[in-house]
Amino acid sequence: MTTDGASTCPGTEQIELLAQGEAAPAMVLDHVAQCAVCSARLAAAKEDASFLARVRQLTSDELGPAGAPNIAGYRVAGTLGAGAQGVVYKAIQESTARTVAIKVMTPGVSQSPKQRFRAEREVEIAARLTHPNIVTVFESRTLWDGRLAVVMEYVDGMRMDTWARSGQVDRQDVLRAFVALCKGVHHAHLNGVIHRDLKPANVLVTPEGRPVVLDFGIAKLAGMQATLTGEFAGTPAYASPEQVRGKPDEIDGLSDVYSLGVMLYQALSGQMPYDTQGSILDIAKSIESSIPTGLARHVPGIPPDVEAIVMRALRKDKAERYQSAAGLARDIERYLSGAPVEARSTSRWYVLRKALALNKRRLAWIGVGVVAVAGAVLVVGLSLRQAAAAEREAALRERQAHDENVRARAVQELLRETFPVDDPNRPEVADAVRAGLMRLYFRLETGGFANDPQLDHTLRRMWGEIYTGIGAGEQAGLVEYAEVSLRSGLERLLEEHVGDHPDVAATMHDLAGVLYVRKRLPEADALCARALAMRERLFGNTGEAVASSLSLAAQIHVEQGRLDEARTEGDRALQILESLSGTDADIAIA
Repeated sequence: MTTDGASTCPGTEQIELLAQGEAAPAMVLDHVAQCAVCSARLAAAKEDASFLARVRQLTSDELGPAGAPNIAGYRVAGTLGAGAQGVVYKAIQESTARTVAIKVMTPGVSQSPKQRFRAEREVEIAARLTHPNIVTVFESRTLWDGRLAVVMEYVDGMRMDTWARSGQVDRQDVLRAFVALCKGVHHAHLNGVIHRDLKPANVLVTPEGRPVVLDFGIAKLAGMQATLTGEFAGTPAYASPEQVRGKPDEIDGLSDVYSLGVMLYQALSGQMPYDTQGSILDIAKSIESSIPTGLARHVPGIPPDVEAIVMRALRKDKAERYQSAAGLARDIERYLSGAPVEARSTSRWYVLRKALALNKRRLAWIGVGVVAVAGAVLVVGLSLRQAAAAEREAALRERQAHDENVRARAVQELLRETFPVDDPNRPEVADAVRAGLMRLYFRLETGGFANDPQLDHTLRRMWGEIYTGIGAGEQAGLVEYAEVSLRSGLERLLEEHVGDHPDVAATMHDLAGVLYVRKRLPEADALCARALAMRERLFGNTGEAVASSLSLAAQIHVEQGRLDEARTEGDRALQILESLSGTDADIAIA
C-alpha cells in the first residue's frame, strides 16, 4: 500500500485475507474503515468467502468408503440398516465424540416432493417431542446431491419383535417394556402427534429394556390432514380398521392404540392376530372383518387378564378400545401389580376375587367373626337404608353447592386464559380466544390442574363445549383437540369412579357431541347411548341431563336417517323439559 492516489487502497489479496478473518496491520484496518470503496470491497469479499465455504462443505459431502456419505462434522462408522426410503448410518460427531445415527434418503426418493415433505416433517415433528421412549432428533441438512440427512440419537437395541422372542426376556419384561412404550406414544398424542405407523421395525429396545419409538415420517399432527382420502398410510399388517378404510378423518390416537395391541399380541405369541398373507386388499379385509384369534390358542396358559388386555386394544370399534395409550399402559400396570384390570371389570365376581386375593392376609382374621355378626347385620339393615336415604339427599344438596363453586372457579380460569385483551370488541379477539384455549389445553394435558381433579374435569368439559362450537365452523380441524382433552378426562374419571357417576355420564355425553360434530356417527351413537343409560340409572326418566342426552341422540339419529327413533327421543326430551319448566320448551333435533 502506497500513499498516493488510488494506490493507497489495499490490494485484492489483502482484502480477501481480511474477509477470511486473517490479521492485518492497524493502518490497513483504519483505511478500510474510513474508505467507502474498500468497505464495499470487503463486504463483497466476505460474501464470496461464505459462498465458497458452503460449496466446500457440499462438495465434501460426497461418497466415502462403501458408498457412505461424507458429511461435514461427522465420521461414518458403519451401516445400521436400509429400506426403500433410505439408509441409516452409525456415525461419530467429531466435535463431541457422540455416537449418532444419520438417516440419508435414497437419491430417487429425495427428489419426490411427497417423500421429501414427509422426511422434513419427520424432523419437525420428532424435534418437538422430548421423552425417554421417543428418539431424539438433533439436526437435518441437505447434502450436495439434494438428499436429506437427519441426525438423531443412536439407539443401541433390537427390534421389538426380535427382542421379545430372543429368549433373554420373560413375559413380565415384555409387559413392562410395553408400559414404557405406551407412555411414549401417549406423550406424542398429548403434543398433538399421531404416529400412524407403529410396528416392531419402528421400535428398538435397548439392553436395559428401554423401548424407543423411531420414524415419525408419516405421523399426523392433530388438526392437519396429511393424507388424501383413499390413500393408505402405514404398514397394513399393523394398521387399524379405520386406517385400512383409507379415511384420514377417522384416524386418531386410538388408531395407534390398535397398532400397539397388534404389536403386544405378536410380542407375546410370535404370531399375528389374523391372517396377514396375500395382497393389501386381502389384509385390509381381514383386519376389518376377521375376529382376532384368541391369544390362548398360541400361548396355552396365558393369564386371562393379559389376553383380555390385548383383545380390548384390538377392538374393531374404537369406542370399545382403551381410550388412550396411557389407558392401555395403566391396565398393564394393574395386571403387573395384581390389581383387577379394566379389560375384565364388567364381571363383579372377577373384581371381588381380585380384591380378596390382594387383601387375603388382612381379611383372614375377619372370617372368624363373619358368622357371628351376620344376624345383627340383617336386623339393622333396614334402619341403615332409611338413614342412608336421608343422608344421600343432604349430600346431594351439598354436592350441588360445591359444584357451583367449582364451576365458578373454572369460569374464572377460562376467562383468564381466553380473554387476555382489554376490549373484547377488537378484531383480534377471536384469535386471542383461540390462542388462550390452546394455552389452557396444554395446561390441562401437562397436569396443570392435577392437584384439583374436579376443577380439571370441569375445565375439560367447558373447554370441549366451547371448542366444539369454534371447530364446527371453517376451522373444523381444531375440534380434534376437544376430543383429545375429553378422552383424557374420561380416562381419569373412569379410574376414579368404579360405578355410575354424574361426571362420567356428562363427559361421555360431551365426547359424543364432539364425535357428532366430527361426523363420526357410529361412535357418537354408541357413546351417547352409554351416557343416556347411565343418566337414566342415576336420575330416572326425568331431569335436564336426561333430556340433553335424548336431544343429542335424536340429532345423531336424524343424521343417520333413523327418523322414527329421532322423533321418539325428541318427544321424550320435550316432555321432560316441559315438566321441568311448566311451559312449552323448544329443543332442536335436527
